[in-house]
Amino acid sequence: MLVIISDLHLTDGSSGDTINGEAFRVFKEDFRTAITDACYRKNDSGTVSFIPIKQCDLILNGDILDVIRTEKWRKHPKLFPWSDNTTDKFVDFVATITHDILSNNAEGLAYLKSLTDGVTVYDRNGKSHGPIPVNIHYLVGNHDWFFHLPHPEMNVVRAHIVDAMGLQNDPKEVFPHTIEELKDGEIEQLCESHSVYVQHGDIYDEINFDVKHGRNYSSLGDAVVVLLLNAFPARVKDNLKLEEDDLLYVNLKEIDNVRPLAEIPSWVYGTLRKYAAGEKFQRAVEAWNECLCQFLDNDFVKGYDRPWRPDLVDAIQVAFKISAVIPMNTIVRMTDRIAPLLQQGEDHYVKAAMNEPWLSKQGGAPARARFVSYGHTHTPLLFPIDEVERNNERVDQIYFNSGTWRRVHRRCERIPKEYEYTKFHVMTYLIFYKDGERSGRPYETWTGQLGS
Repeated sequence: MLVIISDLHLTDGSSGDTINGEAFRVFKEDFRTAITDACYRKNDSGTVSFIPIKQCDLILNGDILDVIRTEKWRKHPKLFPWSDNTTDKFVDFVATITHDILSNNAEGLAYLKSLTDGVTVYDRNGKSHGPIPVNIHYLVGNHDWFFHLPHPEMNVVRAHIVDAMGLQNDPKEVFPHTIEELKDGEIEQLCESHSVYVQHGDIYDEINFDVKHGRNYSSLGDAVVVLLLNAFPARVKDNLKLEEDDLLYVNLKEIDNVRPLAEIPSWVYGTLRKYAAGEKFQRAVEAWNECLCQFLDNDFVKGYDRPWRPDLVDAIQVAFKISAVIPMNTIVRMTDRIAPLLQQGEDHYVKAAMNEPWLSKQGGAPARARFVSYGHTHTPLLFPIDEVERNNERVDQIYFNSGTWRRVHRRCERIPKEYEYTKFHVMTYLIFYKDGERSGRPYETWTGQLGS
């Protein structure tokens, strides 16, 4: 039995709320139920019997600890995610952020770590079995890529994470970005035995992954968060001299929970309309555009600007401009034309999944997997890819997205031009089975929403 979750985005608490410990408590109970169900196993004759599974594995598929979404980058005068990450000063700063993330989420992570003590299950007669071992493995994404750095001092940081979360990862090795990276091939073999290929998905997003430099390097998306999304609420608070509990400031700190990226200017506009009137509205718009100018003037960002042809920087400049004079519906119409440059739709990730080598026959050997699982987009999804022959039977090939565990904001549909948004907490996890587990079912997925 293999469980996959991603995109928890646990932060140090300085830039908006993240999911709380209660979600982990609920997950722990669901996890016990899932293991119990997995123990009902179907044999070749079709008979289902209670046979305890040998172990369960949980893969944390990237963006679990969010090192980008913190006020600390904004407040440090000389360090950014794109600074020289080979220096001791950089690693020490990442260590400080990581320590605060672990402390801020201690309750939830304690629930997670407790799974590694093993899970005792009960059959229908009430007889106990176990404890069944649980192993937790960490893969990195684009908001926790720092744990992939080979710097020797990062081993200390990784050791703290391993201890706090009960991970199987070796802290002396980088936390892998792909399942093929580990020398012992443990995660790779684990995934192959469950017929699923796992990847965070950031490698297919050019804003959040620099193909030229790889995963040990910052991306344009880091600058968007640090210089624009993190900076804006604080600039509004400072410029307007707001209190910590001012509703405008409190709500603007939710900005990084808005998806997709191209929706952010509309969300900002709607939030300002609701919580900022008159001159307050005007000054908040000015603060947004000041942050945008600061972002565009940054040397790291300029490095992504390609002269004489449209690029990601141009798209952000056009789509993220807000005016207190031009009607927002006019701006949105302009943004719609350039939005495809800012975001990759689900069809983009489906196409990437279809082309994963693990789904294709390798020479005379059968495909290594039937399923592909990404995270990154925060949108839970099950998308059929194909039906193929495997071991003399027809089987499905399917792409899954493991969604997120966080608060999300979605635009209300009744009157879109009012730019009103609803918010709710989301929690998704995927489960893959083998050897007749779960009465012979190959997978199941669960997504829950909790109103805010």
